[in-house]
Amino acid sequence: MDTTTYILSAFAALLGMLLHVFLLKIPSATERAKAANLKFSIGEWITSEWPSLAGNVAAIIIGLLIAKEVLNYKPEFKSWIITISAFYTH
Repeated sequence: MDTTTYILSAFAALLGMLLHVFLLKIPSATERAKAANLKFSIGEWITSEWPSLAGNVAAIIIGLLIAKEVLNYKPEFKSWIITISAFYTH
């Protein structure tokens, strides 16, 4: 696997994680706070959710580390590795 593919896979995985956080997790947390009559704060949310976010980043790193082994096992995945990376942490 070449360097460009690694970089694009990492970018796709981080973008996928950010989309998941900003399109699903934060709106859900906002609605729960509103239902509980609490003020939502992104800073407090990040403070309470940092283990989940760190786990997602760790999963991305692990995925990048094992990508070469996966491609050695199934070379036909080469054309899909960047797309697969975008959905790796969900």
